[in-house]
Amino acid sequence: MNERSRRGAMTEVDLGRYELRSIFSGTELPKDGPMTIPMKRSLIQATTMLALMLAFAAPPARAQDLVASDSIVAWIDSVAVKQGAAITLPVRVDMSAVGTAIGSIQARITFDTAVVSFDSLTTDFSGSYNANIDSVSSGIVRFAGINTSSSANVDTTKVGILHLRAKEKWNSQTVVDLDIPELAQSDFTNVTGLMNVIDGHVLVSPGAFTMAMRGEETVSKEESRPIALWAYVNELDAELGSIQGRFPIGNSVLVVDSVTAGDFGGSFDSNVAMQADSGFVRFAIVQLSPPAGDSAHLANVWVTGKDTTEAGDTATVGAVIEEITDPVQMSNLLPFLTSITPLHVTVSVGVWGDTNSDKLITALDALVCLSHVVGKDVSNFDPTGCDVAPDSGTEFNGTVSALDALAILSHVVGKSLPTTFRVGDNR
Repeated sequence: MNERSRRGAMTEVDLGRYELRSIFSGTELPKDGPMTIPMKRSLIQATTMLALMLAFAAPPARAQDLVASDSIVAWIDSVAVKQGAAITLPVRVDMSAVGTAIGSIQARITFDTAVVSFDSLTTDFSGSYNANIDSVSSGIVRFAGINTSSSANVDTTKVGILHLRAKEKWNSQTVVDLDIPELAQSDFTNVTGLMNVIDGHVLVSPGAFTMAMRGEETVSKEESRPIALWAYVNELDAELGSIQGRFPIGNSVLVVDSVTAGDFGGSFDSNVAMQADSGFVRFAIVQLSPPAGDSAHLANVWVTGKDTTEAGDTATVGAVIEEITDPVQMSNLLPFLTSITPLHVTVSVGVWGDTNSDKLITALDALVCLSHVVGKDVSNFDPTGCDVAPDSGTEFNGTVSALDALAILSHVVGKSLPTTFRVGDNR
């Protein structure tokens, strides 16, 4: 067997660290066509990196460590597919490094029949070609080809096109092992020793899903408000059974008052007391009979602005998911969670026009503002809340005038104000 640029055996891998959206959207890996050698090396690199991400928990090696610049490269694509999906895996050989045609090739492909089943083997190889599928029940396919033309099978050739089908057991994966014990040029020169072989990988998945934090973009110092964690599972062929995670609140802007269950139901628990020491709060959900639907309201994190916050302070509320399993196969769904969208919130310290923080706008507030304008002592109130009328166009510069007092009093008696005025808006 020839020397290979290959890493060790497959291991259990946390794919949650990698972005899978390009895989699930069907992004194609390297194609044939007129291109330069550096372009091809870049495509080989992309295939290699994806294969390593799917198969290994350790950081992937650099492609230049795997493929020498003067090497012939043979590789199989790596893909992630849903249960039952048809899989097409080209077996490509790139001869551009030596600038000659493939004269003869002998190859063997092996795969795990518990993960995928064999449909057929086709080829783009020009010349005499023969395939042996007698051992396909054991996951072994062999083929060989002979070509006498120096103008055929030059550059990159799909010497085999393997057609498989994913089985129903998702969250399973297999190496598609490529072994080429013989490769010769059309002038009969054996170039097997110049070859780098890169295996393919197949990951059978239930699809992909996302999560997001949803709620009002303004939070209050006086009133606890909920920010909800939602899961969007319309492209997921599995159910959410157990979920474990945390809400990081490690900043000086917000405090978590409580974490409560959403409409998803099931058994729910949380630990809010730990936020003072750790900067986050934990939650866990167990649901044996998940409700049907394309989305699931999992939890609510109730927050208020800290006493030390000022108007306009901002914070980001996100979630970190540590575990998700389905209740049927008891399998890990975390690799298929592709993103969690946080919510960016602004802290409000009341409403414009309220000068005594009673959450109401009354004639007293208008009187405080007018008194402030003429220089009377209003130190028991907050006259900064009086600036409700724009000072220039739509701009506010903090100046308080009799117009502000008039606008507040007009609001109190129910008169309409121009849309540029901000009486009653969150501060």
